[in-house]
Amino acid sequence: PAGFQPESNLRPLGADVIDDALQRREIHRDQPRLFGPAETATATDGGGSIRIPASLCGIVGFKPTYGLVSTEGVIPLSPSLDHCGPMTWTVADAALMLDMTIPDEGIKGLRIGIPRSHFFERVDAEVHSAVQMALHTFEKLGTQMVAVDLPSAHLQKDVFPRIAGPEVYAYHRPFVEKHRELYGADVLSR
Repeated sequence: PAGFQPESNLRPLGADVIDDALQRREIHRDQPRLFGPAETATATDGGGSIRIPASLCGIVGFKPTYGLVSTEGVIPLSPSLDHCGPMTWTVADAALMLDMTIPDEGIKGLRIGIPRSHFFERVDAEVHSAVQMALHTFEKLGTQMVAVDLPSAHLQKDVFPRIAGPEVYAYHRPFVEKHRELYGADVLSR
């Protein structure tokens, strides 16, 4: 977006950032919102578009299991990889939002896979602690934690473009052919 400066817009994830977000949430919990930050948002994630901004801005965001939340009505990036998920101030709000989004059954009894390797091999202690607190919140809300092995997780960065590239092209091709001028040079070069 115009005016976006990565060095100045990204805040380090730390206790002060989380405390600040929680304090703002407590102050504004009972006040009606006409303008300003939303309490919750639904976003799409095919390759990190929920998780990365959430982690850099000190909020909660995650990519639910494929198909758990409907993508009906979403313009696809890559139908095989697209997911809809919550972005909220707190884990409890994310769980509540997910619970309201899942048809019929809600999150109670939902299994959450926790990878035994790869994702936690070089994690910062503060991040690991925050993840453990989030998992504990989901457990209190009736979900079940399941340890999973992902022996090929390290290959994901090589597989993603092989899936997403052709799917993005397949969807956008007719629009690019009709309205090439609406696409930026950076997108067209891919």
